[in-house]
Amino acid sequence: MSIEAIKEGISKGFYELTGVLKTGEIVISLTGTLEKDLVNILDSMSNDNKKLKYTKRVMDIKGRPAQEIMQIYYQNTCSKEARNKKNGLRIR
Repeated sequence: MSIEAIKEGISKGFYELTGVLKTGEIVISLTGTLEKDLVNILDSMSNDNKKLKYTKRVMDIKGRPAQEIMQIYYQNTCSKEARNKKNGLRIR
């Protein structure tokens, strides 16, 4: 993926924050409309098992390795203890 495509995706809001490294660097996942819809659905669900099943179905639909989708899932399901107290991001 080119730098221009990455910059365009970020400027259009096609990304999700998926964690923070111990060095303080923020980790993002570039997304499309399918992943954006997934985030909205995950936010509305309360059961983590249902979230995982739905996430895996979306990964099957995409038909390619979709690590960014799992990172979005992990950010949405991690416990409060695994999050940074200042910004709510998952510590990776």
